[in-house]
Amino acid sequence: TALITAIYSTRVYAWLKQNNITIRLPKEVPTGVARSFEILIPVLVVIATLHPLNLFIEAQTGMTLPQAIMHLLEPL
Repeated sequence: TALITAIYSTRVYAWLKQNNITIRLPKEVPTGVARSFEILIPVLVVIATLHPLNLFIEAQTGMTLPQAIMHLLEPL
């Protein structure tokens, strides 16, 4: 389940980066602070998409998203 989330998060981050969807700060801002703001939008997008999906799956099946994925992969 962590692998699926990691792949999803990486793809979201790459897509947002390719489309220049980020928070840009002036060059005077320290690199660490600028990087924190740069990653803010991808984090919010991942949370905003996975949390409602998790709530929906939990309401339908009684399992959280990680539990549902593990249940689907159980036969393997």
